Amino acid sequence: MTAPAVAANGLRKSYGYGGEVGVKTIGCFEIGPDPANLPADGEISEPGDSGALWPFKQGNGRPGTVMAGLHFGGEGKSDPEEHALACLSTSVFEKLEISLTPPAPSMSQPWGAAALNDEPPPS
Repeated sequence: MTAPAVAANGLRKSYGYGGEVGVKTIGCFEIGPDPANLPADGEISEPGDSGALWPFKQGNGRPGTVMAGLHFGGEGKSDPEEHALACLSTSVFEKLEISLTPPAPSMSQPWGAAALNDEPPPS
């Protein structure tokens, strides 16, 4: 895993996705290489990394288990500074309607459990 360092927070980047999607502006944060732990090939992200999680670092510098953001891009060929871009986890959860709140007890039956409580059909 690449050792990242947050380079900038609260950014808004515009990307042209082409076709009907067009240009979208995305709230994000920028991740740069950690000068104390540079990647061997100089790259902190590669094409195909979109959707990967960026975790927060623990106090010991190792990757933690808490999601900081979701990778969606990086520098272009003409950009001299190595960096990756990630959406804030809270934004991702909001867009995908993910909640970390446990469901209400009436909603927490496993699939098919309600059918077990039903009476058999009349014969």
